[in-house]
Amino acid sequence: MPIFNGDGMLDATEFWALAGGICTALITLSAVFKIITDAIKKIKEPAETQKTHFNEIDKRLDGMEARMAEHEKYFDNDKKHIELLEEGNRVTQKALLALMSHSLDGNHTEELEEAKKQLHDYLLNK
Repeated sequence: MPIFNGDGMLDATEFWALAGGICTALITLSAVFKIITDAIKKIKEPAETQKTHFNEIDKRLDGMEARMAEHEKYFDNDKKHIELLEEGNRVTQKALLALMSHSLDGNHTEELEEAKKQLHDYLLNK
């Protein structure tokens, strides 16, 4: 069935058939385009979701690293303080031992002098 009648003009029936065909083709192409774009969105959706999750995890990790660095600083300060206390205990215990030895027999004056010097140095340098 030819689209044109013999004189090269469309009659009303042929015109409406052609217009309907064009509209049908446009609607079909639009539906195909929508299906393709929806498929692309669905394909990209897991990657976008994963990227969002990774960004959230990175932010949380940065915060945790900052807090961990702060805690490490506190631990270092505590370690230094404990070491200082341990050194003070050793000096005090040596002085106490020298006092006890001198008190028992009246001798060990060199040990007593040394303990006094160590305690004096510790207290001044602390």
